[in-house]
Amino acid sequence: VVIVHRALLEQAVAPTPSIMSYAKYATTRSLYNTPNIFSWYVLYLMLQWIQQQGGIAPLAMRQSQKAAMVYRCLDQYSDFYIHNVPFAYRSRVNMSFRLARAELEPIFLKEAQLAGLWHLRGHVALGGLRASVYLGMPEEGVQALVAFMEAFAQRYA
Repeated sequence: VVIVHRALLEQAVAPTPSIMSYAKYATTRSLYNTPNIFSWYVLYLMLQWIQQQGGIAPLAMRQSQKAAMVYRCLDQYSDFYIHNVPFAYRSRVNMSFRLARAELEPIFLKEAQLAGLWHLRGHVALGGLRASVYLGMPEEGVQALVAFMEAFAQRYA
């Protein structure tokens, strides 16, 4: 809630974007655009969480370690799991890959779900598989994924 004397509304600095202009809100009876307060609140919560984790640097390091675990598995079983992203361009969040035998991909997805690992299907337009290890994914979850991938490769190699 903002309470502003009408005389002050006309004193806004000229380059103020209309979305931030109280004068614009006053002339449109607050219907011009309501700022998305929920997004700001979620941002606030996320920034608090980042701070509780020690800040950006420790999070970046943990993220790199989680990604390295998955890539080590993909590289170790490179005759079974195919990923063609050069080292310098590897994502620390989404690791896309395929199975050398494409007919095993539905089996991989089904067995992964039975093991409690969900959402490994690749992009709808590209197919394949994709492991997403976002910031909120605990290291234990990545370890479970890697253990499953290793066991699956050994079982079906």
